[in-house]
Amino acid sequence: MASPKTPTVDIVRAEASDCPRLSAIAWAAKAHWGYPAPWLEAWRRELTFQPQHLEIWDVFAARHRGRLQGVYGLSVDGHRAELEHLWVHPDAMGKGIGRQLWKHAVGRAGAAGAQRLEILSDPNAASFYAHLGAVHVRDSSHPVLGQPRLLPVYEWVLGE
Repeated sequence: MASPKTPTVDIVRAEASDCPRLSAIAWAAKAHWGYPAPWLEAWRRELTFQPQHLEIWDVFAARHRGRLQGVYGLSVDGHRAELEHLWVHPDAMGKGIGRQLWKHAVGRAGAAGAQRLEILSDPNAASFYAHLGAVHVRDSSHPVLGQPRLLPVYEWVLGE
């Protein structure tokens, strides 16, 4: 049962018509961390949800008070799953929506037969995944516009 602070959220399978709102959520969440405008523009493609993403990933959205406020994308390949996206709109951050999306994604990955869930995290989200119990396993180089940038990679072991 949700605590008084945790909002009631419906987690629903995303539809093609949701893609503009899901993209807006991802963009707003990334911008919330204060990245320079040129970096955000460089990330536009990867922050944009397209209908074909809904065909290749499990994409679920969190609906709170009738409005989509968060999203995750999950891919599963055999015993390995990857969290492709997990975003919460800045207006809804800190209210437990991200945790609910995470739990849903972990459940979906396990149900699909994955044994491990890998997360390539934004550095600003690293403490979120660590707090949930994911383990930092390495860093991965992802330069942006010629600037060096290391992203932490986390892992969650499923079924233990």
